[in-house]
Amino acid sequence: MDDKPVQCRVVQGKEPAHFRQLFKGKMIIHQGGKASGFKNTKESDAYDMDGVSLYHVKGSTALNTMAAQVAEEAKNLNSGDCFVLLTPTKMFSWMGSGSTDVEQSTATEIATLLKDVPPIKEGATREVVAIKEGEEPDDFWTAVGGKGEYPKMKPGEELPAEPRLFQCTNMTGVFAMEEIGNFAQDDLIDDDVMILDCYTTVYVWVGSGANEIEKRMAMDTANKYVAAAAATDGRDADTGIMQISASREPALFTTNFMGWDAELFEKNKFQDPYELRLAEERKKKEAEGAEAAAADAKAAADKKAAEDEKAAKADAVKGSTFSLEALQGGCPEGVDPGNKELFLDDDKFLELFGCDKAKWGSTAGWKKSSQKKKHGLF
Repeated sequence: MDDKPVQCRVVQGKEPAHFRQLFKGKMIIHQGGKASGFKNTKESDAYDMDGVSLYHVKGSTALNTMAAQVAEEAKNLNSGDCFVLLTPTKMFSWMGSGSTDVEQSTATEIATLLKDVPPIKEGATREVVAIKEGEEPDDFWTAVGGKGEYPKMKPGEELPAEPRLFQCTNMTGVFAMEEIGNFAQDDLIDDDVMILDCYTTVYVWVGSGANEIEKRMAMDTANKYVAAAAATDGRDADTGIMQISASREPALFTTNFMGWDAELFEKNKFQDPYELRLAEERKKKEAEGAEAAAADAKAAADKKAAEDEKAAKADAVKGSTFSLEALQGGCPEGVDPGNKELFLDDDKFLELFGCDKAKWGSTAGWKKSSQKKKHGLF
């Protein structure tokens, strides 16, 4: 480049054709990766090492077809594309009934490329198995968590054309509809209304921040769009128009986006830093309050337990008697040190104090003290 290279910033999902063609149809995007190195980040390293991975293969030509990893669940399959499923012993190349020859050949090439990636036993290799939709073996369904519903094409159903995405907005004061080429999920603007033309169905996607004018005019525009398209591309003039809301997209809509992430809109929603700080402070105070309440509850429980134990010991010795020598030599467990004499048996008590315990209770305090000192019970 004669020391003058051109630096191009490429965002995932928006790769230009000349970038994709460098991989010759074998571009693979994996989930997870190394966490950000910035301070105060909540990210952490994330790698899929459970031995099962599912890749969505989609494209229109040998140069732009690529694969992106998605969650290994049956609901992520769709008849219009191909998928590659990695398991501990096999590599499945799954051919949707509506997939193209290019997607099918690319899926097989990618399956072959990934068949030896870890984790795998030393010296072992995975077998590459190409299967058609509807002919899946049991171990295929087991790997994706069991059979489940996914967007399917009925036999003889018209194949959808390459989808087109349009942004509808009145941000400039005038309602405008503009096509977005090489679109990805990130192009769905939550403050606007988007129109996705799949030929057999036209979707009006309403962002949570779209205004009433955009909502009304987008539906009107979608009707006019279908009428105009029917006159030029041969589609049915009664092509269905479906209005859907952000974060409530049906599978037939999401399959038109490579590697759809159901949590993307929540991740990208703007959050006021001040409100986040307040929420964190509230959460911190609630946690501190809960800890203090737990400590107080524990202290109260410990105090009650100690009191109960003391009472239990007192109850255990209540009515018990001890010899004079035992009481003179100390204070047996459970004996009230200020009333040792009451733990003598009745005969011994009468012998020492010349009265019974009932009369002793009305004896003057000075006299009690004198008598207890005399007999070593003070």
